[in-house]
Amino acid sequence: MEDKQPSGKTHYRFWQRGGGYDRNLYEPDTVYQEIEYMHNNPVRRGLCEKPEDWFWSSAADLTGVRAGPLRVDRESLPIIVRS
Repeated sequence: MEDKQPSGKTHYRFWQRGGGYDRNLYEPDTVYQEIEYMHNNPVRRGLCEKPEDWFWSSAADLTGVRAGPLRVDRESLPIIVRS
């Protein structure tokens, strides 16, 4: 992405300029909460009614509705153990 700086210089970036909120996720519950949050982004923006309806979302794949365009690596997802 071409990013023209206020100084007039041009930089090329993969991500947008500005702050973000990144962190490591250690707890399985937190991983799934973040996945759910991301799946709901197109719904919150009014782009679809359900997360599974968004073509580029893994929500349909994870819920078994359809195979999405990107393969979900289920083996890398953490297992939630309830006591």
